[in-house]
Amino acid sequence: MTIAFDDIKTLVEIVGRQGASNALSQSDKIRAEELLETAEDLGIRLPKRTPKSEVAIAIVKHVDRRIDKTLDDLKQLSEPEILRYFSDVDPDSEEIAELLLSIDIKNRIRSRKNLFEFAAKQISSLGVFERLAQPSKSIQPPLDSSLQEATRHTERAMARNTDLELLGVDEGDPARESNAGVNAGSPTL
Repeated sequence: MTIAFDDIKTLVEIVGRQGASNALSQSDKIRAEELLETAEDLGIRLPKRTPKSEVAIAIVKHVDRRIDKTLDDLKQLSEPEILRYFSDVDPDSEEIAELLLSIDIKNRIRSRKNLFEFAAKQISSLGVFERLAQPSKSIQPPLDSSLQEATRHTERAMARNTDLELLGVDEGDPARESNAGVNAGSPTL
C-alpha cells in the first residue's frame, strides 16, 4: 500500500512537517517497506535499509517543498521579485540552502531574512550574468556605461566579500556589520 501525494500533503497541512514525519514513522498501519515504496513512487531514491523515520522525513520534505520554480525560472527574476516570491511561498531555510548548493554557493548565514536576501542577490546576479553572456535577438544589449557600472559594482561587492571571508567574518557576524561602513559609498548589486 502506498500513500497518495495529496494525502501526505493534507497531513502536513494539518499537523506540520514534524507531526507528519512522526505520524508516518510511528504508524502501526504503515510498514517501512510501504513507506519506501511510497518514496520511490514520488521519485525519492533511498537505500533499501533506510530507517523508517528517515524515509518519513524524506517523503514529508519532498511533498512540502515550497519552491516550485526551477532555478532557470528564478534567474529570470530581479532580486526584488525573487524576494517577493520567497516571501509568498515561505520556504524553510534548509530548502533555500539546498537551492544555493545547487548553484555551488556555500551558505553560512544564520538568519532566515538574511538568507532570503542573500539567495535573491546570488540568483538574480547569476541570471544577469547569463543574460549578458548570451544576448538574444529580442533583448537589446545594455548601454556600455551601464554595463561598465554594473561590472564595477560587482567587482567591488566581490572584493568586499572576499576580504571579509579571508578575515573569517561570517555573513551574520556583528564584525561584518561594523565593516559595512568601510564601503558605504559603494552600492551592491
